[in-house]
Parts: sequence; C-alpha cells; structure tokens
Amino acid sequence: MQSNADYAEWFRGRPKRLTLPLGAPRPARVTPAPLADLGCETRIHYDLYNGRPYRYFYAISSDVDGDNPGTLIKVDTQSAKTTTWCETNCYPSEPIFVPTPGAKDEDDGVLLSALVWGAEKTHCVGLIVLNAKDMQEIARATFNTPSPAPKCLHGWFLPDRA
Repeated sequence: MQSNADYAEWFRGRPKRLTLPLGAPRPARVTPAPLADLGCETRIHYDLYNGRPYRYFYAISSDVDGDNPGTLIKVDTQSAKTTTWCETNCYPSEPIFVPTPGAKDEDDGVLLSALVWGAEKTHCVGLIVLNAKDMQEIARATFNTPSPAPKCLHGWFLPDRA
C-alpha cells in the first residue's frame, strides 16, 4: 500500500477538451473545458471518429483513493454525464471498444476489458463484455491461474479479418 500522503493528488487529472480557434489572430487564448469530474486514464473512443468530433469516450479510473479504483467509465462529452461499471476488489484493463457490425450510433457496440482481482482472488483472471450504451454487463469469462496474475493495463481487439 502507498504511504506517501500526496500520492493520490498526483493522479487528480481530469479530462478536458481544448478547442483551438484556427481563424483567430495570434496569440489566442485557449481555455480547457472540463468533460468529467472523474480521473480518466487510457481513454478510448470508437475509432471511426478518430480525427473527428466524437461524443463518447471510455476509460479506467485514475482516482487511486476512490471507493473502487478499478472503475470503467463512459463519458458523454456533450452533457458531461458519466456512467460507470465497477466491482469490489476488481481491477479492469483499459476498455476496448468493439462496434456492432453496421453500427448506426457512436456508442453502438461493446466494451472488452481484462479483469484481475485482489485479496482472496489473486489467482483469478477474466474478461468482461459490457454494453457500450449503458455499461451493463453482457457476459464474462473467468478462470484460475496457477499463480497470482499481474494487472494488465493495455489490450487490443483484432477482428477476424484484416
């Protein structure tokens, strides 16, 4: 356990959006707009929206002193509404967004995240599938390992086709 009293403060970053005034005279002042009052790490969104305006992103909590530091977060950048999923003593990896084939909405798909647990479940690992619209659990697979499993931070989903 961390004993430095300032440790949690080091992770107090909050997601913000910077809108650059491309046609403004230089120098131009840019003010960050807060998107959520939760620490968000390893942010991801539907990659169809890379380089374009997007409404939703997903992340894991960086609030190490929160009730559930292993929280998965959905942020609506238009309304600043956040939706979360967490389980006591469970530590998910970065969420991976997988769109529904033929998706019509930006959040039409699922989130995949690898899971590890602490305390008495250190030999258990899993994969959770969440509905990206409402962050409700759709499915999970778990299994035990011969030794404790380290927390994995990053992950990838590769479709069956190139």
